[in-house]
Amino acid sequence: MSQQKLQEQQRVQKAFGEQIRNLRLKKGWPKKMLAELSGIDSRSIAQIERGEFDVRLSTLAALAEAFHIPGSQLIRGIL
Repeated sequence: MSQQKLQEQQRVQKAFGEQIRNLRLKKGWPKKMLAELSGIDSRSIAQIERGEFDVRLSTLAALAEAFHIPGSQLIRGIL
């Protein structure tokens, strides 16, 4: 993978993580609550929020379901 593509991937992961953190905080949920609602362990939630986790579609779908929003809303403005 080229350096430019790697940087873009990292930018997207970080922006997605910030989106998830902002939504979680807006709901007033601790990471543990989001983990329980999404079925994703809290360590993975923390990695996602820090932009350290390359999210699969199944993970995106689980997060969207937990927030009761369409998956497209989770990536709006990121791509």
